[in-house]
This record gives sequence, structure tokens and C-alpha cells, in this order.
Amino acid sequence: MNKETNLNLILRNSRQNESRKNYLNSLSIPLASVIGESEFYVSPQREIIIMDLLEKYSKRTVVKREFQGEERVFQFIKNFKRIPAHFEVFVWSALDEGPVYKLNLQWVIDNFEQLWNKFNKYDLTIVSKNGKVGLMVSEYPGFIDDDFVSDKVLYQAKKWGLI
Repeated sequence: MNKETNLNLILRNSRQNESRKNYLNSLSIPLASVIGESEFYVSPQREIIIMDLLEKYSKRTVVKREFQGEERVFQFIKNFKRIPAHFEVFVWSALDEGPVYKLNLQWVIDNFEQLWNKFNKYDLTIVSKNGKVGLMVSEYPGFIDDDFVSDKVLYQAKKWGLI
């Protein structure tokens, strides 16, 4: 590894660790405590995990839904039923330079309303290690159907697997 590459890696790790600290500070103490004690991955492992999981995701049949309003997203998430008790997933925000966290899926679903927030720009990706189960929820400006008002904020959820 040359000096420039090594310096870039050090800078990315620093940004990711700073992002982790800021994210923990944006959460309630009970949530921050669980995430603070969880496994997390920074560069270069972060990129390896994300690329591997996105490759697995690309081979899945995905259900895509669009929503107007956060409440509809929360209702969609609350309807997930068949989640095994000890099912671990990787969680990250594509829009934030933070680390990838390894968390319990049921805990993530139960706390989704607090985990999906302004800090991570309303963007979370949740994928099992084998890529067979996942959820991507993000915010974007746009319109649904014939409503061409472009200043609305809309949400997109993609899910596959058990949930």
C-alpha cells in the first residue's frame, strides 16, 4: 500500500469514526448504548461488506413501495412479522460515511423510527450476511402517480426475503 492510499484510508477511518460518534450522540441513550456496544466495520472492511451484500441484493426479487409521509413508512415497517429471534443483519446509510453496524434485525425493526433519522438523511440499508433478507429505505424529492408536485418529500422502501 503506497503512502497516498494509506493516508486516504486513515482519513476515511477518521471520518467514519467521527460519523459513528455523531450518530450515537443523535440517538437516545438506550439506543446509543446498544449500537455503541455492537460490532462495527470501517474502511476497508466497510466497503468489502457493502459491495458483497449489494452484489447478493442484485440477484434478489425485490418488492418496491413508495410512500408519502414518514408515518406510512413506519406502518409498512411495523407490518413485518416473521423475524427469527437471533437474526443478525448489517446496517448502514449509503448517504453517510459512517461504519457498517452488525445488529439484531428484530431490534432494528423495533427501533426503526429512531434509527432512521435526519442524521443518516433518512437513508438506511439493512441486509443479512447471506443477502437473502433485506430492507432499503430512503427519502427523495419527487412525485407519485399523477401528482407532479416536485417539492414533496417521498420515501421508497425495497424489501426482500423473510420481512
